[in-house]
Amino acid sequence: MVYRCSLSDEKNKKDSSECQICKYCDEYNTIPAWISEVHGLGKIISKQCVLKKWLWISVLFFCICGSFLTIFDIIKKYKEGETSTFTSVKIVPSLDLPALTICPDVEDILFVDGIYKEVQSFRSNITMNEVKDLIHYFLAGNGYNYMNRIKYFTRNYVDYIEKLYIQWSKNYTTFDFFFHIQEKYGINCKEFFVQCYYQRKIVDCCKKIFNVIPVLGRGLCFQTIKGLKQEDEDDIGKLILKIKVPNYTNANKLNEKNLKLIIFVKSDFGIITATHPIYIFPHIYNTLLVKARRIELIDKNANCLMEIEGNNNICTLKNWLKSKLIYPFNCTFSYLRYISQDNKFPICDLSTIVNFYFDNSNHFKLFYKSKTKCTPGCFRWQYFTTLQTGNVLTKFPDYHFNLRMSFMSIQYQQITESYTTSIPAFIAQIGGQFGFFLGISVITIFQILIYLYKKILMLFSGINPTKNN
Repeated sequence: MVYRCSLSDEKNKKDSSECQICKYCDEYNTIPAWISEVHGLGKIISKQCVLKKWLWISVLFFCICGSFLTIFDIIKKYKEGETSTFTSVKIVPSLDLPALTICPDVEDILFVDGIYKEVQSFRSNITMNEVKDLIHYFLAGNGYNYMNRIKYFTRNYVDYIEKLYIQWSKNYTTFDFFFHIQEKYGINCKEFFVQCYYQRKIVDCCKKIFNVIPVLGRGLCFQTIKGLKQEDEDDIGKLILKIKVPNYTNANKLNEKNLKLIIFVKSDFGIITATHPIYIFPHIYNTLLVKARRIELIDKNANCLMEIEGNNNICTLKNWLKSKLIYPFNCTFSYLRYISQDNKFPICDLSTIVNFYFDNSNHFKLFYKSKTKCTPGCFRWQYFTTLQTGNVLTKFPDYHFNLRMSFMSIQYQQITESYTTSIPAFIAQIGGQFGFFLGISVITIFQILIYLYKKILMLFSGINPTKNN
């Protein structure tokens, strides 16, 4: 309780020092409580010396400026959403295998001898080289790359092969004839894969391991199904494939050194773009050692998309189709027709594609700069492969390629992006600046606001809230 001095004559006769103490206590009782909580403000009020007052006013002014400058900087960074990345290594019981895609070489896509016999039925004097040229015409017109024989055709010879193709594909549409030839003379899964060894046992390659998928520029290839896992370490957990050369006959034994398969290791399943190919060769051990990285980003400034997971290969393919096919020719390829937005476009006529291929073979190259940016998913996997090869003493008896794939260890690197400031941290930082410079808290700020409210109310209405209370 603060003692309040009386102003009566009797009291005025008392010692003047006692009255001064009473006056000071009365003045102290009228000062708001929050003033003592703000560092330096009490010093300004209590000091009688003008020089000392201005000294503390200057100190308080700089403290207020410093606190607000740092607070504005914190608010600015919070609005900008500054982020940091955290890298860690995760050891897990199992890892999903990446999408392994295997494509034959262009020379082994179709069974040449079978097609030669079929064409002989209506063109008895045809040669094997002409049949090979016909196959290149057929594949190039359907969007296959690396059809190098066409570059050496003359204009008259292109017209001759075109007439030969029309006779060969009689009674079929371009779409139906493509899949008819693929089914009749293309790669047979059961003949292509001799044996698949997965999770310590032999499994059915065509039912349990592989699906047929389209690959841009390569046509129909084989890709591992989604969900295959590696649960054991390197040697025990390997996926081991024994593969036979497609359409292999005694006639091409002399060219065995030129045999090869093209493989792709991707994070996205389904359709893929034929970038970063890996070539494997016969009668050696081909071992793919894989390292995995998981990326988890924040959807900020359109750097990634939350709606998709992966590298958005479908966007890359659609951009290629628009640039190379749809805009110049208003059509699409047979093996790419199932893509949703391209169903409305007809299948490209082979003569249109081949004639353009003949004039400008670089038009259908896969590497180009798209005007439309394909934004990847915020959550995606990245795989890094190392191909190791080992010689064998004797050739494999009943197959040609031995391919093994596994992770080096059952772990992966994870890169996580997060905001540097969360909401609780944001509040704590602001409170820390007020506390560091001025020594006040949220309660003090509330007291100041209530005090200002009362003063404004008194100013405009003439009501003293203190007396009413």
